[in-house]
Amino acid sequence: MTRRLIAQIRVLRRPDLAPGAVRIEVTCRYSTTGLTSIPSEVLKLTVPMLVTSACYLHEERCNRCDTSEAHDQGEQHVRDWTEAMWPAMQDARIRRHTDGRRN
Repeated sequence: MTRRLIAQIRVLRRPDLAPGAVRIEVTCRYSTTGLTSIPSEVLKLTVPMLVTSACYLHEERCNRCDTSEAHDQGEQHVRDWTEAMWPAMQDARIRRHTDGRRN
């Protein structure tokens, strides 16, 4: 039995882009996925929220490593909501696709 490689999180402050800007990188042997955020008054994302988003993005792109420890550094509430909503979102996507093919 082989064990999947564990992804790591890096939080990089990017004041060269804007005050309070951060880049979240999820890295494994196979790839690095980055997500850069510039603070906004409209959408107030915390670093843990960005970590969760970057983990999901890395899973989608890489799909060869274990992101569970990286997810532990993220926002659990956002992860729970995403996991609960994902099946309904997939069903809606399939319905839109099917409806488009029928017309």
